[in-house]
Amino acid sequence: MLISIGGEKGQVQLTTTAARDAFVSSVSAIIGKYGFDGLDVDFEGHSLSLNPGDSDFRSPTTPAVVNLISALKTLKARYGARFVLTTAPETFFVQVGHQFHGGSSGGDPRTGA
Repeated sequence: MLISIGGEKGQVQLTTTAARDAFVSSVSAIIGKYGFDGLDVDFEGHSLSLNPGDSDFRSPTTPAVVNLISALKTLKARYGARFVLTTAPETFFVQVGHQFHGGSSGGDPRTGA
């Protein structure tokens, strides 16, 4: 059983380490209370827009991206190998993600996210 976070109206931006820590704490509390086996991350909209110049997917610099990666690694380490992490990226990101990674198309920074 997974908990799903995000969705069209559920934008999340972990732009600071304090936001990251609060996210991990609140998700952990929900997992602990209800016994979830994993987390589905459904971040849409501008939740993961890249900052200008952030073009190396192997070493991102945009705080919202860096903090999300850190938060997910923390949760995975906390709950172990059987803890499931899934994502449901917007079709928009899948269609143009590879082509425009690190840049933008039509002035929309989400195309590279």
